[in-house]
Amino acid sequence: MKKLLLILITLVFVNNIDAQILSQVKKVRTQKCTTWRNVTGYNSLCKELNSFNCAKIMCLGTSQKTVLNNFLLQNTNNSGYIFSSNEVINTATQNEIITQANNWANANKPANYIIEGISFIANIITALPPLTHAGIDIKVTYIKCDNNSKLPN
Repeated sequence: MKKLLLILITLVFVNNIDAQILSQVKKVRTQKCTTWRNVTGYNSLCKELNSFNCAKIMCLGTSQKTVLNNFLLQNTNNSGYIFSSNEVINTATQNEIITQANNWANANKPANYIIEGISFIANIITALPPLTHAGIDIKVTYIKCDNNSKLPN
């Protein structure tokens, strides 16, 4: 009987530890570096594009930051991206927006700076009920490390 009780206590203890480990694993953010789903509307688009949490450069010492904005990001045809509040935006278009944002950020990068991050912001153009339309603005944060830099992972 004592052996059975000991086995039962051991099983409960091990299951409790497994549950604790599993709850900790669920809290870990997985890296999200590319689009993976269609989204509807410019608000969802900006939320999706801002959700990327790829490894960002970290400065090991002191650093300086600067920010540049691009109002109404342009597509490959040199016209602004314009989306309605109920338009479905596929992953190919999202990837194109990311590419265009990176191209602009790199072309306008100050000397000795690296891109720390790009934020996507809806720029409301029309507000006629029931639909609204918006372009996409970007805010690029650049960082210059005074010492070495590294990836956090």
